[in-house]
Amino acid sequence: MNTIAEKLTTIAENEQKVYDKGADDANTRFWDGLTAFGERKNYNSCFRYTDFSGITFPNGVMFPSDASITTLFSTYYGETLPLGIDMSNAPVDNSSASKSWAYRLFNGCEHLKYVYDMKLPAGDYYSGTFYNCPELETIEILRTKAKTIFDDTFVECRALKNISFEGVIGTDINFQYSPLLTIESMKNIISHLADYSGTENEFVHTLTLSSDSWDTFNDYCIWGDGSSYDLAPDGDIWVNYPYTLGWNCV
Repeated sequence: MNTIAEKLTTIAENEQKVYDKGADDANTRFWDGLTAFGERKNYNSCFRYTDFSGITFPNGVMFPSDASITTLFSTYYGETLPLGIDMSNAPVDNSSASKSWAYRLFNGCEHLKYVYDMKLPAGDYYSGTFYNCPELETIEILRTKAKTIFDDTFVECRALKNISFEGVIGTDINFQYSPLLTIESMKNIISHLADYSGTENEFVHTLTLSSDSWDTFNDYCIWGDGSSYDLAPDGDIWVNYPYTLGWNCV
């Protein structure tokens, strides 16, 4: 015969199961409603003025390839983004900057601190993608290709420290508003620059860093480990490497 304590434990466990099922059902109903049961095609500004920090969407949400996601998180309120989002299937209409999936994707997220890898594909345009994200510290990964155009991509990203690229940077790229870039981030940026040495594009394109970032980088390369132990792929110091690749630096 079960004791009173055992019966109470069983009741509590059953109540928890009922609660958990109710919460799961509510979560599913919410997502079904937000996506119109997977039939929604326009997600423009879907998360505008919302805060989903600390929330994980069920089953790894994937946006359909024929859905519009420009300005998806524009003016989002949270410090972090909802987890569980997979954008590897995002639309690839890059016929113009305003049609690119990345158009103002995180524009005006004034409190956002971290953008995790949502498996976003490389776009032809990063137009205003992180425009006016003054507290953004980390962009886990940004995929690019040689023809990707960076148009006001990092304007007012004044807290940006960490960024990693995958692919090739082949056009002008500007980090003038980001004085806190780490050494590793600057090395990563430079290591992904297209090699235009000896080509018709030699010294056509420009890498722009803030004066503070250049000062930090110069100190590292002249007085720090970058002077002897941590050299660029060509064996020279890192601050010289962009010029070796045929890039202007300002």
